Amino acid sequence: MKKGIIATVGLLLVGWVLWQLMRPTALPQTMPEMTRFSPDQVASVMLKRGAEATLLLSLHDDVWMVANGQTDLVWNRADESSVFRLLDDLAGMNSLRVVTRNPERYEQLRVGDASIEVMLKDSSDKTLLHVRVGKQGSDLISTYVRFENGVEVVAVDRALVWQVNRSYRGWEASEPKTDSGKTEQ
Repeated sequence: MKKGIIATVGLLLVGWVLWQLMRPTALPQTMPEMTRFSPDQVASVMLKRGAEATLLLSLHDDVWMVANGQTDLVWNRADESSVFRLLDDLAGMNSLRVVTRNPERYEQLRVGDASIEVMLKDSSDKTLLHVRVGKQGSDLISTYVRFENGVEVVAVDRALVWQVNRSYRGWEASEPKTDSGKTEQ
């Protein structure tokens, strides 16, 4: 009986040690360098969902506009608070940990080719940030991202999924209301 208890405790101890060595935080945590930029440097945002149409946000004469990415672009005024929120979150995100370096896990974490691609450019068309935004972390406040041409999937300290999943209509500015509550014509 004692030998059985000792063997069970020994196996549990070995299992715990192996779990400690294999968990993601036990991996070498060399983080990819974060791209730093200021939100006021951004002149355009491209959001592309796999093979779906691209959503474009662009600064026109100090006003953010949105287009659905079709060949004949139709620009409408964007909800600037939504644009600023996304830009602030992308500019301020910090790496929490490397989740994986294994490309076979990209689809599981939704950072593969079918994921949401986000590209920010400045007024001279220079790329400021190019990432693939994956699923939300299990802590509900982090997001898995993979920098374009990078192999690491990193958990960042921002909830980005709901922002980049917004539909075209979700990016449009609402119509101004009159005092009576009716939409102005």
